[in-house]
Amino acid sequence: YDLNAKVNQNITDYDKLVISGYFGRDDLNLDLDEGSFITVRWGNTAVTGKWTHIFTPTLFGNFLVAGSEYVSRTSLSFFDTPILFQNSIRDITVKGDVDYFASSDHTITTGFLTTRYDFSFRQVFNQQDQLSLKLNPYLLSLYCQDQWQALDNTSVRLGLRGNYFSEQQRFDIEPRLSISHLLTPTIRLKTGAGLYHQYLQLITTEGFSGGDFWVPLDSTVTPGSSWQTVAGFEWDPSPKYQLSIEGYFTRLKNLVVLDNNQAVDGDDSQSEDIFKTSGTGYATGVEMFLQKRTGSLTGWIGYTLGWTRRRFRELNQGQTFAPKYD
Repeated sequence: YDLNAKVNQNITDYDKLVISGYFGRDDLNLDLDEGSFITVRWGNTAVTGKWTHIFTPTLFGNFLVAGSEYVSRTSLSFFDTPILFQNSIRDITVKGDVDYFASSDHTITTGFLTTRYDFSFRQVFNQQDQLSLKLNPYLLSLYCQDQWQALDNTSVRLGLRGNYFSEQQRFDIEPRLSISHLLTPTIRLKTGAGLYHQYLQLITTEGFSGGDFWVPLDSTVTPGSSWQTVAGFEWDPSPKYQLSIEGYFTRLKNLVVLDNNQAVDGDDSQSEDIFKTSGTGYATGVEMFLQKRTGSLTGWIGYTLGWTRRRFRELNQGQTFAPKYD
């Protein structure tokens, strides 16, 4: 089942409150043979409260409190040998940001985000714990951005984000930049780049997302990072049609992948025990989008051609390989 609910309330002319929720569960049960079965249950719960306040005609803010839970439980049995994978994530997030229209050329956005996580991951084979990971980290982020109309036909977005992740006890700075330039009245050029870090790790199951798990990386493993770049153009030959083509390239560092061959003490597992580490990779491709915006028939069509590769010293004889995202 899936359930969405939302309530909008205009408290005053300057205040608006939105409360929303999502609740969903999926169950899969397969009886293969006597003593052999697969049972998978997974889903999400999320509740969010958002308050928007207009301080002045040039200053307004958004403040948010959210809580969510993801659960995944995969239970298998083959010839009366039980296997269990169990994962849960709970988080509480408080977020606030303000937009300040400093002038006709500058719009400043600044804010903060803090999230407290409660992770649990367990792997059991034949009623013996193989992996057990329980962590309660928190993430604190501060960010600032300037939307600058540098020229009549050129806008620049400059941003800087700082992240502190308690489990790693590290602080990372992430710059962001994007530029949009109107080359002619109908052609706009765009480019952008940014540095990103990922402190949570997705343990993937090939071909089936219901068995994917999320865990944080502790201090024994460096978190993944990526430089993401994109460049392209938009062509508006008339108000009726729009064509855009963009190319992207993402360089990946410090990737990890679940080490299925490693047997560890299930009572005190660490990230370095669970994962193969220090992987590298990239994702690149081109995206095309054509849209008809007016008339009796409207619509759009898009196409993406992409490649992604990974490399781990201990896998595939050290050669690159295509993960399931390729």
